[in-house]
Amino acid sequence: MSAFPESGRIDREWLEAATDEDPWLLVSHDINNSEYRDALIGNGLIGLRVPPEGEGEAFVPSGSCSPTGCLMHGLWSDDRLMPPPKWHGLSYHDGSADFRRTVGRHEDYVQTLDMRTATLTTQCEWVNDDRRTAITTTLWLSLADERLLVIETRITPDFSGEVAFTDGLYAVPPDPGLSELMAARYHFGEDGEAITLQMRAGERFRRVACHAVVEVGGAAATTATTINRDPTAGQICVVRRTCFAVQAGTTYTVRRIAALASDADGDDPAALARHSVEGARTGLAAARAAHEAAWAERWASRIEVGNRRLQRVINAALYQCYAQLPAGRAHSLGPAALSGMAWHGRAFWDADLWTFPVLGLLHPALGRCFTAYRAATIEGARRNAAGRGYAGACFAWESAETGDEKVPVPAVHHQRHVNACVALAQWWDRLITGDEDYFRSHGAEVIIAAARYFADRVHFNAQDDRYELRHIKCPDEYAGVQDNNATTNYACVATLRLAQRACAILGREADPQWEDICRKMWIPFDAQQRRFIEYEGFDAFGEYSRGLAKIKQADTTLLVYPWEMPMADDVKTNTLSYYRSLYNVNKIMMASAIDGIVDCELGDGDMAWASLCDLLPHVRGPFMLVSESPVNETMSFITGLGGLLQLVVMGFAGLRIHEDALHVQACLPEEVGGLRVIGAHYRGARCDIVVDVDGARIIPAAS
Repeated sequence: MSAFPESGRIDREWLEAATDEDPWLLVSHDINNSEYRDALIGNGLIGLRVPPEGEGEAFVPSGSCSPTGCLMHGLWSDDRLMPPPKWHGLSYHDGSADFRRTVGRHEDYVQTLDMRTATLTTQCEWVNDDRRTAITTTLWLSLADERLLVIETRITPDFSGEVAFTDGLYAVPPDPGLSELMAARYHFGEDGEAITLQMRAGERFRRVACHAVVEVGGAAATTATTINRDPTAGQICVVRRTCFAVQAGTTYTVRRIAALASDADGDDPAALARHSVEGARTGLAAARAAHEAAWAERWASRIEVGNRRLQRVINAALYQCYAQLPAGRAHSLGPAALSGMAWHGRAFWDADLWTFPVLGLLHPALGRCFTAYRAATIEGARRNAAGRGYAGACFAWESAETGDEKVPVPAVHHQRHVNACVALAQWWDRLITGDEDYFRSHGAEVIIAAARYFADRVHFNAQDDRYELRHIKCPDEYAGVQDNNATTNYACVATLRLAQRACAILGREADPQWEDICRKMWIPFDAQQRRFIEYEGFDAFGEYSRGLAKIKQADTTLLVYPWEMPMADDVKTNTLSYYRSLYNVNKIMMASAIDGIVDCELGDGDMAWASLCDLLPHVRGPFMLVSESPVNETMSFITGLGGLLQLVVMGFAGLRIHEDALHVQACLPEEVGGLRVIGAHYRGARCDIVVDVDGARIIPAAS
């Protein structure tokens, strides 16, 4: 494997270099490279950041990850996902010291994440003073049994003596201020091998439990378990030490089988965790086979390109999405999903507009996670609207378990474009899945409720005979709260149009005011420059008029995609070029992705490739976690990965989800080397989208 740049961030030179590397493997060769970020292991329900040692607590260079390096869907406090107990460690002690990156030398170190099966393998020769141990640790979270974790460590020491492995279950309060709300208890199995830890945490005393056994192959072991309590911090740690004698040159295997469950899954999380562990303990080979089969099914829908390095980036983007969504559950994704604590797991417009589209196309069951979440939280959205004196549903800017607004900064709540994005995802879900039953019972009502809010929120300017949306925070958050953001105003129109269609499908009469709003909504436009204006007064607003101020992210260009507002190509070009010139140097990922899609729509493959390359400095090798901007540690930014995937599918392949059909109008940069979207869905049927020298075409998917 060729080395990543020393910065740990990939670049255009890296992407365009010829290579024969396996694009399914992410590999690190340096246990002490501080620029690398931890590998992500996930099974949809649980996300785990794993450090260079291959087990234990995640390496966190800043406060961006949970205290345990782990998050799971459903474990909500009032306003955030809470970290579960630390439950995933297995530490080797050679009789002198614990295996750590800071201790001794690590020869022939290799850590490999196989994205095909979400399996992390870490191996090296650890030299600690006069002791040498060959160590190989394999870790996986089962995709077939979402509660199950298996860690297996093989050691071959070059010495004889006694060694030990330490594991434990650590109940740590999710917030020191809530320590009095947490109670923990533990249980030992009769054979001394099994331990269970249960805790209740957060304002609503959510129950979570973990259960673990340790098995030693090749030696007779003794086990000692201790309980450490810290009443002041509200902590209980159950620590197990497994000791056995070793002979030089002999290989020993230590396996830890553990499970994590919460009351989101059932009334008795401890029993659920024990059930998963015992099932795997008596049939580990079958459990592993089921895990691999589940991942094979997930990868049956994927994206293939001719550029091998780009293939690895795409695989990593899809892997992180696939690893953090549980099919069949109403769980959305926050901007950092389950890989970091930024934004505390709360759902934004990011989920509906940025992450949903490609995932919904490839795996409708995963896309349904997003749309079902919005349907499940609609009552909270209704409360948000009613609390501000409006009809309909006002979907939260930051939404937790109930859908009630949880944004800590009140001004940010005025980003009402989220309502339109929620509605658009519901509509696309209908077209992708062909599931009219879901749409009639849930999706249509989400769209109609969002439209009712917009219709009540608009202001009629009688003097100019037009409708307006005032006091709105733009997608460009640097702009603050303004009147008549072009994107929000048009997104309001698009939502009302979708609501009209939803009413027709349900056989209802649409509110006649909706049509009047659609016809008379004002979209600020500069007729002389032939470009749309970000918001009322934008061009004359302070430093914007002198070209000195910057915008944060894609805003007005969203009119072209995803809103597909009818406009001439020169207006698209002028709008894109003008706002592209106003970004910060270190812009966030939500800029280049949309710009690249519009480049493709305008037929400019070179600029589209440059837009893709603009995303690369956000990607931290070797495990392809991404940061919101090239200079921050807000990881792993699933929103940006969703944008990257849309640039490939909606940009290079030119795919559009319309009611009459899937449309493709490809613009494939030469550097991509061919493109195939395998296992896309439309109206419930699978198809492949093929882009090559002969153009773009949709063909029935291979059986």
